Amino acid sequence: MRGAIGDWRVQDDAGRSWSVAPVEFANSYRHLEGDRFARSGRVTARPGVLGEQIATLEGPSRVTETSWVVQSAASAQWIVPDAHFRANYRLVSDADPLLESRR
Repeated sequence: MRGAIGDWRVQDDAGRSWSVAPVEFANSYRHLEGDRFARSGRVTARPGVLGEQIATLEGPSRVTETSWVVQSAASAQWIVPDAHFRANYRLVSDADPLLESRR
């Protein structure tokens, strides 16, 4: 993992870690309790292409398996393995009642 001074170090339950810029963290994570936060907000996603290179905050990364390329509203991009994507992301529309409750 690489990050800049002031970035947040985020780690998932599987032990994978990555850096998140302070503004991105403030706009994309909500506090649960203690040192636990949950990713929230809207992103766009598309299937990755095997071997495709993505410019992430940690540096260039290549799609090496069936994965998704996810992009935040602030244009940060990252690669998410298919199983993790399907377990942790969901399709929403502008009329989604859960979105309305978070605005």
